[in-house]
Amino acid sequence: MINLDSLQLTDIAPDSIKTPDVLAFFNALTPEMQEITQDISQALIVPVIDELPEEIVDLLAWQFHVDFYEPLGLDLDKKRALVKNSLIWHRYKGTKYALESMIRILFFSDFAIEEWFEYDGDPYFFRLISWDSLRSADDYNDLIRAIYALKNERSWLEGLRFVREAQGTMHIGSVARHTRRFFIDGNVPYVKVSPAIIHVGTANKHTRRFEVAGAA
Repeated sequence: MINLDSLQLTDIAPDSIKTPDVLAFFNALTPEMQEITQDISQALIVPVIDELPEEIVDLLAWQFHVDFYEPLGLDLDKKRALVKNSLIWHRYKGTKYALESMIRILFFSDFAIEEWFEYDGDPYFFRLISWDSLRSADDYNDLIRAIYALKNERSWLEGLRFVREAQGTMHIGSVARHTRRFFIDGNVPYVKVSPAIIHVGTANKHTRRFEVAGAA
């Protein structure tokens, strides 16, 4: 493998042109070529974004017009991810792909976006269903603002649905009494009472209320 930083033009020149004049030209040109090669790394942006300091990442976010970029409210890893994906998102802005990618980076990964025709809703509406959770009302508001930043103009957010699943063991005790009435004349009949088996089911619902002020 050839190292471009230390490449000599004389190393790749064919023998047929290695005259004294050509070799002298190559030797004079090689230092200039090596200097340009070493400066190439300074022009790289996206390939080295994971090595750039936060203030440079903030400037790149402004340059790339990154949607829903909060310089004071995001950690550095999320900032870098937003900048790295911004060029792709601008190409696919208004699509379900761009919206899902942004939500996955900023909020949670276990979710689904359903179009109106997938759940028999009103035309041009969609909803988000998540099996993850958010911590505060501000997070819910941020999610809604982010959705409106990348959704297409003709689609409208119908609602957010958060699914919680829990498993547990519940023990229930019961006492049953079974009676029959007889009018007896003489002999007392023998009545056998079998134990009763009762099946009881229950359902629990846990809710938490947030007041969300989303974009209309």
